Amino acid sequence: MEIIDVPWEGERPREPQGEGERPREPQGEGERPREPSFPTRHHPSTNSVHTIGFRSTILFVTVCTEGRMQILANHDMASLILSAWVDADKWIVGQYVIMPDHIHFFCSPATCPPYDFHKWIAYWKRLTTQAAARVDARPPVCAARVDARPPRLWQSGCWDTQMRTGSQYTETWEYVRNNPVRKGIVDNADNWPYQGRMNVLEWHERA
Repeated sequence: MEIIDVPWEGERPREPQGEGERPREPQGEGERPREPSFPTRHHPSTNSVHTIGFRSTILFVTVCTEGRMQILANHDMASLILSAWVDADKWIVGQYVIMPDHIHFFCSPATCPPYDFHKWIAYWKRLTTQAAARVDARPPVCAARVDARPPRLWQSGCWDTQMRTGSQYTETWEYVRNNPVRKGIVDNADNWPYQGRMNVLEWHERA
């Protein structure tokens, strides 16, 4: 199955380059490198994970809150998410950025063959939803809705892409970690408190 890249929130992605084409180099001294290009996808992923020889199996994942509720960028929710990732140990999480209404992170299977990726996503989502309900971390239901249930915490599914090269892996992280800067939340990516690395996911590939 073809591996499809995720769209970036808030900015229209550049058109994808031709198959096999390498990213362009900066044109002149002092010119900033071009941002990586990602084709548009309009529905959550149902892709399979591909294990390819001696290449690292690393996925880049985006998960959004239901209705894009801006409830994640705080200490309580960040702690619940990190705890869920520890408990859901069939995959391991590397670098991550928690934004107000979505999460970006890299992950890699902890088992061989890999445990079903989408079941793993559903499992840690359920853990965070249950934990958030216990600590009342989700937004309250409108009082006018007498029989309303608490709002869902997460959108269904996720957006994911499997890294093909070490340079793609590096460029994707550099782009993602600057999301808070592009959103105008902080002036420097290092000042955003809801980012980090849970595990070292090293890239390796043998010819």
